[in-house]
Amino acid sequence: MDSGNFPAKQLNVCRRLGLLGRRLAIVFYYAFFSFCLSLTPVFTSPALAIVTDAYDINLGPNRLHRSLIDLGRQTQVSIIFSSEMPNQASPEVRGRFTALEVLEQLIEGRDLEYLVVGPQTLVVLPRCYAARSCRAMHEELGFSMQQYPVIEELIVRGESVTGSRFKQLNANGFTPVEILTSTEIRLTGAQTMAELMRFTPEVVGNSTNTAVSNGGNGMASVTLRGLPANNTLVLVNGQRIASNALDGSFVDLNSIPLAAVDRIEILKDSGSSIYGSDAIAGVVNVILKKRFQGALINAFYGGAGAGDNATQRYDFVAGISLDRLDLMMTASHYQQDGIFSRDRAISASADGRQLGGRDNRSSATPNARLLVGDQVLTLAADNLRGQSITDFSQASANNLFDFQAYSSSLAPAERSSMHLVGELKGLGSLDAAFDITYVDSTAQITLAPSPVMTAFAANPVSIAADNRYNPFGQAIDDARIRFLGLGPRLKENKAQTVRANGRLMGNLHDGEWQFTVNWSQTEAQEHWQNLVDLQHLALGLGSDQSCATSADCVPINAFAPAQLMPEDQLGYIDAEAIHRGQSELLSINLDLSQRVDVVRAGDVELASGIEFRREKLRTQADPRVQANELSGGQFASSAGSQNAIEMYFESLVPLAKSAPGIYSLEANASFRLTHSNSFGVRANPKLALRYRPIEDLVFRASVSKGFRAPSLFELYQSQSGSQTFVYDPCSGSGSGNLPGCIATTDSLRNQYWVVTGGNSELQPEKSQNVSMGFVYQPQGLQNFTLGIDFFAIEVDQVIGASSQYLVDQNAAKNLFQTQIIRDEQGEIIQILANNRNFGSREIRGADLDLAWRLFIAKWGTFGVNMGGAYIDSYEFRLGSNVSGIDLAGTFVDKAAGGNGSIPEWKSRLNLFWQFGRWEFSVSSLHVSGLTEYFVAENRARKSGSWSREDVQLNYHFNSGESLVTLGVENVFEQMPPFLGTAFNDNFDARTHDSTGRFLYARLSHRL
Repeated sequence: MDSGNFPAKQLNVCRRLGLLGRRLAIVFYYAFFSFCLSLTPVFTSPALAIVTDAYDINLGPNRLHRSLIDLGRQTQVSIIFSSEMPNQASPEVRGRFTALEVLEQLIEGRDLEYLVVGPQTLVVLPRCYAARSCRAMHEELGFSMQQYPVIEELIVRGESVTGSRFKQLNANGFTPVEILTSTEIRLTGAQTMAELMRFTPEVVGNSTNTAVSNGGNGMASVTLRGLPANNTLVLVNGQRIASNALDGSFVDLNSIPLAAVDRIEILKDSGSSIYGSDAIAGVVNVILKKRFQGALINAFYGGAGAGDNATQRYDFVAGISLDRLDLMMTASHYQQDGIFSRDRAISASADGRQLGGRDNRSSATPNARLLVGDQVLTLAADNLRGQSITDFSQASANNLFDFQAYSSSLAPAERSSMHLVGELKGLGSLDAAFDITYVDSTAQITLAPSPVMTAFAANPVSIAADNRYNPFGQAIDDARIRFLGLGPRLKENKAQTVRANGRLMGNLHDGEWQFTVNWSQTEAQEHWQNLVDLQHLALGLGSDQSCATSADCVPINAFAPAQLMPEDQLGYIDAEAIHRGQSELLSINLDLSQRVDVVRAGDVELASGIEFRREKLRTQADPRVQANELSGGQFASSAGSQNAIEMYFESLVPLAKSAPGIYSLEANASFRLTHSNSFGVRANPKLALRYRPIEDLVFRASVSKGFRAPSLFELYQSQSGSQTFVYDPCSGSGSGNLPGCIATTDSLRNQYWVVTGGNSELQPEKSQNVSMGFVYQPQGLQNFTLGIDFFAIEVDQVIGASSQYLVDQNAAKNLFQTQIIRDEQGEIIQILANNRNFGSREIRGADLDLAWRLFIAKWGTFGVNMGGAYIDSYEFRLGSNVSGIDLAGTFVDKAAGGNGSIPEWKSRLNLFWQFGRWEFSVSSLHVSGLTEYFVAENRARKSGSWSREDVQLNYHFNSGESLVTLGVENVFEQMPPFLGTAFNDNFDARTHDSTGRFLYARLSHRL
């Protein structure tokens, strides 16, 4: 097989069919091509030409195969033909012609026909070999030239699909792989990788994005199957890239510009036997664009119906073909304005009692809450100045601070990127290519003004009895204050990512080799403003005498309303912090593949390779944050590196073919051996079978082992602390019956000082994966595909630091007394929760994929596809001595140490209609309801399900070179379901969306 858009030596996938005869090879190939078109009912990209566009053609006398390839390159039309087709001499063609006009000249006088199967796709066949009459073919050809039936070509053109090193002709692999083409991506309306992956059915759990404000950092991750982000391997062009530079726990999706993406392949099974560490839940392989002719500009603008979140993106794509070099460049700029929590009804208040939740408002209030003796006091009225004890009264349960009025819900973000790719020609038997990507990103998160709980800071602060502003004349150790005058805390995250890749490729006898050098680096900076300097605060709240000993000390008045605090006091305690990080990855790969004719059922394919990889991570916290001298802005330092040498072997063996009850039976075995200086040696095998009892039906099954190596941050993180949401069972009504509780503790506290750190003794997480399913494509129902796959994942030696588990065990069994530090009244002072191997996960579920495309001559092309992910059970054990908890269908916020939302069912349905130059699409995302537990109240609550419907209208004009798009997301303005235990905004921003109705327009034009 060959295509005019790709080198011939990479597109020889029809060779294996040569022994079956010329005619059977062509018929089978055309059937396969039709199958590929039916996999996904998507539409053409405006960046591609259509077959009736005219170009300046320059074809010299050559062989027919070479002329077809050159024609495809000069017109950007895919010309598909069999390598078995006679390679006779072809004439010279020069001038301005369409691809159809040139093709007619090239095949004139030959026993050949061509068929238009898409606006930029032609198939060349020996006359009347197609499974239809010549007359019917000509009729369809004529109609195609008039109507341009828009069909996306979903052929991976001789390249291996994620999960295997082999360039297989059959897209129904041994394990399920979902492919999102560039046109599918366009039709979603998504403008970032994070937005696109967030609504993919297989992505559930604690994936992060710019919609995660408190606890976010402007980065985005992907979490397949509800497993942590570090259990999903993210690749670019099949190669690893550097992890984010703040904690190295995942690849930041925002470092991959969507404008440069050609397609995305999602392996929904373990990939450790092929790719090594981190591929427990699966692999997301982002394939970037490789070539382009001419120039394209793209402009997108949209905004929420509420008048905020203005979003814009501008792209420029250009490509040129020189004598020995093809170059393509993509430049893109993206900007979103964001949303504040107060601007949506669901997130406007942290008090969720009226909606069935709880009151999450903070006890750190602008009018300080003071523990004086055994009374909790606060100002009796806002107009009082706190100069006398008569100004204070007993604090009520309603004297709390609603921080939602200040926080951002969707963080404003800005990203600029450039992607350059080149392919070198004329190197004899070699092919060479390189690509370079640069991304600069910024996000700014707004949080409520800084709180201080003096008794529970890492270094407790006390208000002195003789502080000049203290009207009580006695020391106050527990003061909870919100410094409103400082203004909201601002966190600006900046990151710069550079990625460079170079490849040499060549042919062996019945095989290929590839040598790759891959390097990437990310640098990040996190800048906090409007924090509290705890050392200055301690001096300012101390005695006048101690304050006087410091030259610049300013006495602090914690008794008057915080908004009236004078500028000199605010300036004295105001602080900022800057954290920095750098992550780097270098890998060198040598890959070999070979075909061997040793069995009767067909060629055996073998692949092997060796990889050297070096990773580095260095994070540096602000020294004052490291020393717990500031309130807020928690961060940890770390420094480390690790080397790995890995070898893999893969084989594809045809076991039987054309036997009774067996159309075909194949086995795929792979094995990877990893040696790392951080954990030693790991071996990971995988065995898969693919069985066709008949041509229409494929059964497939696989079993494998995987692993995740501990990250450098998990190994070498320094000790750091933060105020973390934890529930203390000793604060409940039944605390008297718990062995670890000496008294009933403060029920208003929901944040505790948690200290975490690395552990150089960590061992890798281990997994066992099983997958089985089928794909059905009945010949009697053209372009129809139904696939169902069942999966089971077991993960042991889970790495984590669960402070909630430690507190629960301390209260219930009086364990971990050295890690849960309480004072004489039983209040938790500190929780020590370093990383360790603990617990296990067992997940079972199924995936559903359905696609059908129907062409009606007078009405155009109709299509439907549906993807769904079902989680039957998600058992999580926090320890070997603890019974498992089934998380399927539940929500436990990450801020409380949970796995986020694990809906039992998540699906996306897409409907398409294309007629002439018009395209219309409707899609619906559905997330099933969730159950959340209020531990303190010993009750459960169910949330409703959530759906979001999107529509998009497209029109191609200027012979298909221009495209105008109008779209509406969330047409019916469905707000996310209320979740009373959600730390951010009363809903799960990792799963749902509070934007509401979003309208957008886009214009693309090829110059």
